[in-house]
Amino acid sequence: MDIWQFLGALLDIADRLLTIIILVAVLLWFAFQRWISEFIRSRFSRAVGSQLEDQKHLLNKELEAYKGALLRQLEEFRADIDIKRSMALKLADARLDALRDVANAIDFLVNEGMAMCVASPAGRAHNADEYHAACAGVRIAIRRAGIFLPLPLAREIATLSSDVVSLAGDCMLNDTVLQRDDVRINQILGRAGNIAEQMRVVILADASLPKGNA
Repeated sequence: MDIWQFLGALLDIADRLLTIIILVAVLLWFAFQRWISEFIRSRFSRAVGSQLEDQKHLLNKELEAYKGALLRQLEEFRADIDIKRSMALKLADARLDALRDVANAIDFLVNEGMAMCVASPAGRAHNADEYHAACAGVRIAIRRAGIFLPLPLAREIATLSSDVVSLAGDCMLNDTVLQRDDVRINQILGRAGNIAEQMRVVILADASLPKGNA
């Protein structure tokens, strides 16, 4: 083999080696690019996943806090309703009791006052304590029921009470004994009956109002 053949063979080998090296370099380059892409994608996915988890955790915390605030507001609202309902029930009971008390007190005063008008001096002396108790009781009952009574009815009750006391006082002061069918007694009894009917209507209307569930 002469030198030229040797050089030709050497160049052929070098060309093949260069081709192989280039192929290997290209393959390595594509492999490296793919690895870089996968690495970037993986890092990006982890970063995005971590951010999503953090955001999800934050949203869950905010949601739980919002739900807790809503529950507290609901409990406060229910407690407020319960308090108002309780106050309304107590006020309704107080109103009904006051109306009943004033109706009973007026009836008691009229009976005792008219008894004083027709009684003898001895009977008046015997009944004095009951009469004075009736006078004091009606004043207390009117004061208690004043805010619950319709104004015209409250005026009628006050006027009737005053007229009963005035008539009984005149009879006791002048030692006058009236007959049971005296026109003044009949007038007072008629007015008392009218007031009693008005009181009955007011009490029944108040008792029939819805009180709600306790």
